[in-house]
Amino acid sequence: MMQTVSRDGVIAQARARTGLSDIGEPAIVEGLDILLKSYADVMRDPIGTVRGIYDHFDEPLTPQAEAAMQSYMADSQHGKHSYTLEEFGLTREGIHATFADYIEGYKIPIKR
Repeated sequence: MMQTVSRDGVIAQARARTGLSDIGEPAIVEGLDILLKSYADVMRDPIGTVRGIYDHFDEPLTPQAEAAMQSYMADSQHGKHSYTLEEFGLTREGIHATFADYIEGYKIPIKR
């Protein structure tokens, strides 16, 4: 059975999980550094995106780690999915209505 949650409740929960106080404005949490990356960036350039994440947090990305990621992507169905929103009781319209502030705030491209 699906639980019904108000749009504001869903947005508040998402903000709490991601550390966002308002769309586009990271919450200030002492000792916590937040970096937001888009799914489109990850799909377009997965290794480059990960490299940017490592750089942001001033961590080394070893050649072994990069090789392991390349190998994983070559051997997997990276980015391929075979599920639908309807399987989970969701609709495109419902997702867009619930996350309108997030979609607009981060200028997330929407497939029509």
